[in-house]
Amino acid sequence: MIINNKLYKRIEKKLNYANLKIKPMAFIYLRLLVVLIIFALGLVTSKYGYIVGPLCAIIVYALFEYVVLDKNIIERMEKLEKDALEFFPIFLMIFKNVKNVKNAIEKCSEIVDNDLSLEFDEVIKDVNLGKSLDESLLNMSKKIPSIMVNNIITDLTESNRLGNNISESINLQLDLIKEKIRKDYLTDLRIVPFRIAIMFIIFVLLLLGVIVVFSII
Repeated sequence: MIINNKLYKRIEKKLNYANLKIKPMAFIYLRLLVVLIIFALGLVTSKYGYIVGPLCAIIVYALFEYVVLDKNIIERMEKLEKDALEFFPIFLMIFKNVKNVKNAIEKCSEIVDNDLSLEFDEVIKDVNLGKSLDESLLNMSKKIPSIMVNNIITDLTESNRLGNNISESINLQLDLIKEKIRKDYLTDLRIVPFRIAIMFIIFVLLLLGVIVVFSII
């Protein structure tokens, strides 16, 4: 099976962001298998299978990547951004005393217990196995779907290499994360009435459908 290189790179990137331990080719073949099964079921279980089968297959193919990857990436991005608000203020306090990025990451990871801290644990393990801190942070950034958290990782890399003062730049990114979370919360509040209205309409339609069915019977 010939796979488009662009498709392969996109799936590989999303798998890293979703932190799923599966190879891109395995994901591509799995999606194809699921689509073929849905196509076959639609074909043999419906009177109009020649229409239902292809239609269901197209819908499943279109939604599969969103449900398995995109949705997980969004949830993971939000979780890591909230974790950053807990992790990096403590990191900055430690860094102010130790003046060393690696030591500050190591000590902060021992104090903070969240998903972002676990990612930094992996960085320290890689460094202890012989990789440079810059290389380990670069590898970590490939698994982080948040631009703002990645900006902080870049700041850590530059500070490790050049000795820059990173307090101001990290605090700026943390302020941006807080503002983003606030806006997302307000957006959710505005969407809630709309969701309730949609659910009410669906309920009414289902109720009318049941009434019509029983009146026919």
